[in-house]
Amino acid sequence: AIYFSVCTDADGQYQLKGLPRDIPFRIETGGSDKSCGSTGNYVLTYWEGTSNYDELTPVTLTDAAPVADTLNFALAPGGTITGTITAKETGEPLSGMALIVSTENTSLQVCTDDNGQYTLEGVPFDTILRITSGGSNVGCTGATTFALTYWPDTQVWGEATLVILTRAAPSISGVDFSLMPGGTIAGRVIDAQTRQPLPRMAMGFSSDQIFILACTD
Repeated sequence: AIYFSVCTDADGQYQLKGLPRDIPFRIETGGSDKSCGSTGNYVLTYWEGTSNYDELTPVTLTDAAPVADTLNFALAPGGTITGTITAKETGEPLSGMALIVSTENTSLQVCTDDNGQYTLEGVPFDTILRITSGGSNVGCTGATTFALTYWPDTQVWGEATLVILTRAAPSISGVDFSLMPGGTIAGRVIDAQTRQPLPRMAMGFSSDQIFILACTD
């Protein structure tokens, strides 16, 4: 997979050079990504003007058409979800914990602050949302020892309480988690012929309701 990123300037313009040709790219902006310092609350939007991943239009540069300079976006305001994540056994706030909001075809993520609090912006309206925390905590710096939990307090996918934001009700607060410690599975992966260790192998752990991914070191 290839991922490039660039920030818009003061005029809202962007330019990304050095892209390989003959590769279809998915282009997106908005959502929960604040890495460029944006303070706006806008729905994650794909080219060409859709928040539905399955409906996006890939862009491919070629030798005959190496420049695409009219890929403009008009972003719609998004919804907001706020809450706090704590440890159930101690009540202590958990910093650096991932809060993930998933739709049928995409996901948004934010990390808790030092007080265990989070604010997730850019949430799409009129879309069924499933909210999780804990588990492998990919993308954040907090502990990976808490069990994957669906809001409000279940480890079963089908028992999660689903949320829908609308323009009439664009935000929801109090989406809190109180996480229990999870268990641990460990082992080693080697090449069957050379008996050498295999680094960076993806390890999948699944049940009827949960899928968790980890990598070897």
